[in-house]
Amino acid sequence: METQMNRTNEQVVELIEGLMAQERLTMEQCRQQEAQATEPKLKSLILRLSETHAHSCAELGAYLNEVRSQNEITLQINEMFL
Repeated sequence: METQMNRTNEQVVELIEGLMAQERLTMEQCRQQEAQATEPKLKSLILRLSETHAHSCAELGAYLNEVRSQNEITLQINEMFL
């Protein structure tokens, strides 16, 4: 049971890390597109898109920290009873 829980937790961490990597890549692409755009409204829209991805990445990071903390607490509790 404990092994299955550990595997599930690892999968959650990997999924979050993958999503964060995608958000970072998208942010970089937005920055590049913004630098190439010449129309002010388009630049503004691309900037807002980049900010949205940055916010999503920050939320994912906060959730990742929460999951890791819960995992650590669970491991410590399990060690007390083993």
